[in-house]
Amino acid sequence: IEKHSEGLICLSACLASEIQQLILQRQYDEAEETILWYKNIFKDDYYIETDYHTYLRKRVQYKVTYFLCITVYESA
Repeated sequence: IEKHSEGLICLSACLASEIQQLILQRQYDEAEETILWYKNIFKDDYYIETDYHTYLRKRVQYKVTYFLCITVYESA
């Protein structure tokens, strides 16, 4: 990925993605590390997707994802 990342836009993807699955498993440190890894490679061309769902579990996941995004992007 690192070798061929120039000129590409990277999206974190849906609820089935690596980051969202880590959040669902409450592996927040690993999720943050994964976000930083992608951010380091794709720089400003890395976007984290979030979806707001009415289902309670998804709403909690949305809030955690949002928090991780703010934390990571403020530290960059």
